[in-house]
Amino acid sequence: MKELWQGSVEQQIDTNETAPGLIWLWWISWIVSSASGFGEEFTSLDVIAFAAAAVSAGALYVIVERITAAQPTMSVTKTFK
Repeated sequence: MKELWQGSVEQQIDTNETAPGLIWLWWISWIVSSASGFGEEFTSLDVIAFAAAAVSAGALYVIVERITAAQPTMSVTKTFK
């Protein structure tokens, strides 16, 4: 995901400033959301996992939106070196 971000958005945004934070937020919240099994009983771990899944989805939406917006202007030759 980081390589896709850097190849697409590098020209428009300082990748060191925004990408790693978003990518880490997405990745960690996705891992946390996988911690619960959503079993028969509803526990506080399920609430935390559900909240983490919502954060993960929101972060992924922003990442994909920025990459999609940046790709029409990206340098194909630089991306595929």
